Amino acid sequence: MSRFDKAVFFDFDGTITVRDCFMDTLRRQAPETYAEVVPEFIAGRVTLRDGLKQILAAIPQDRLPEMVECARGFEHRPGFVELLDYLDGIGAAALVVSSGLEAMVRASLGPLAERFVEIHAATVDPEAPNLLASSPFESEQELIAKAEVLKAFGAKHNAVIGDSITDRHIAKLADHVFARDRLVEYCTKDGVCFHPFEDFFEVKGKLVEVWGDESVTPTA
Repeated sequence: MSRFDKAVFFDFDGTITVRDCFMDTLRRQAPETYAEVVPEFIAGRVTLRDGLKQILAAIPQDRLPEMVECARGFEHRPGFVELLDYLDGIGAAALVVSSGLEAMVRASLGPLAERFVEIHAATVDPEAPNLLASSPFESEQELIAKAEVLKAFGAKHNAVIGDSITDRHIAKLADHVFARDRLVEYCTKDGVCFHPFEDFFEVKGKLVEVWGDESVTPTA
């Protein structure tokens, strides 16, 4: 059981960032493989894990520094810092669960990475000529099995913020789901209740409603 009573699991690409910057980066770095593989995993003929690994494996290792440097310029969604401040104020844990590369996630977050209790994303073998990705939470279907991260963390109350198919399974386990883009479709199809959002100010407002604002000192 976690020492935290409450936890919020943030997807990274398209959630913390305004755009899905990781997939944009993969498309630029391995255009031919990207064009071949992405339709396959969207259609369900290739797993997310295998599809991402195949695209990454088409990128030489010496391109990684360029990708990491590019990540430093990713734009974050409005209200991000304010939401982290709120979570700190109520003693809730913030975690990143990303199907992208940890080095890129950390580069994008910069000093804000220290605000997260855990960051889960893929790492690459530094000795391989190309980007061979893996993670401790890898499953047969996913490079990062986000639902397993939530279960392993063990908080009593959980919220999930996401935007895509990689957030589909973890959304089924959360008390509160904040969804945008394709995750809205998956939650609707799966019968999962969710709150639509465009920025983190909306997420913070809803969490204040359901979790309260314990950082505010009550007046006499």
